[in-house]
Amino acid sequence: MRRFGRRDVVSAFGEIYSNLPQSNSVHITASVASASGKKAVTIDPSVIPGDEPGRMGYVARIPLADLNAGVRC
Repeated sequence: MRRFGRRDVVSAFGEIYSNLPQSNSVHITASVASASGKKAVTIDPSVIPGDEPGRMGYVARIPLADLNAGVRC
């Protein structure tokens, strides 16, 4: 079990690898849900351009200030 303060921000990082032309876009979302599965927050992650063709990084920053206690990230 982890405990977070109200001023904390949870971050998640992921990468996508693709052989598709760059004109094809990928849409990614990150969400936080309650233990019952009800979504509390949905966020569109920021894109981190990669140095290699076909490789793109994404980071989602989820501020906890507006969330109720007991949600899972």
